[in-house]
Amino acid sequence: MATPLNAWEHRCVEEDDSQARICSTEIVLQYLGRDFVLYFARGPAGPVPFIAQSEGADFQRMVMTVDGKDVLEADRCEAGMCFYEAGKSHKLIRLFRKGKTAHVLIEGVGGEVLISEELTLTGFTAAYRRYR
Repeated sequence: MATPLNAWEHRCVEEDDSQARICSTEIVLQYLGRDFVLYFARGPAGPVPFIAQSEGADFQRMVMTVDGKDVLEADRCEAGMCFYEAGKSHKLIRLFRKGKTAHVLIEGVGGEVLISEELTLTGFTAAYRRYR
């Protein structure tokens, strides 16, 4: 089942070979014809940091701004993804739970804007509660 655009969803899948269950609280955004998936996930090894992914994009920098004031930059970016370490991920969860909107900015090589988009935080808390 696909996640609708700009709506927080909780979903779980089982890996084919290990039967391990992996769940995520995620949102899918589309910008200039490209899909971006932003998510918190939990698998057999425990929680995974907040991650942004998009196929075929060379990520260099990612910044999340919640309600226009709380700004957190990703700890690492590489081809097709950026992620936040555990401490920043936990802070994002707290901010998302009490916030109304967030702005995501992801830049590629040379500062090219890959996405600059507002996303709703409505529904995040309800979806995240199912994640726990």
